[in-house]
Amino acid sequence: MIVHVFDRHLFYLSVCESFLSGKLRITDRQLTAQIVSLIIHAEMKVEQNIHQVLLRYQDYLPEASPWRGDSELRWLIFPELEKLDGVSKAVAEYRLIQMVDSLLLYGASYHTARNSVGTSLNIAVTSSGIVFFSEDWNELKRSEPIVSF
Repeated sequence: MIVHVFDRHLFYLSVCESFLSGKLRITDRQLTAQIVSLIIHAEMKVEQNIHQVLLRYQDYLPEASPWRGDSELRWLIFPELEKLDGVSKAVAEYRLIQMVDSLLLYGASYHTARNSVGTSLNIAVTSSGIVFFSEDWNELKRSEPIVSF
């Protein structure tokens, strides 16, 4: 059982590192609030006041996050944190792992390129295909993998 707890915590730390470094790109504000609330809950010390932690919500966002200066995100995080009242840190870690595991772009390999006109593109290679994004990460097109035997 200790091995499973240790493995879960290592995977949780890996997910946090991917999110905070910007490798895991989240383009939905509500999903970002849910992820941040799970990380805050798992990392918050028992004696910390939730309101004090919410004042530092930006510490739990990637540097390049579009919501880093968005104070409205704080008000999306707060109800998510309230839902976690009474939930153990281990369960919060597990929920984060489950949530991220279901995302299409988790584990994607990112690349930049230029199209034939010279416009910059961002490309994500995932297990379910290739996703093309504009320079500011708006999704342009998805290509499903072609598998033949």
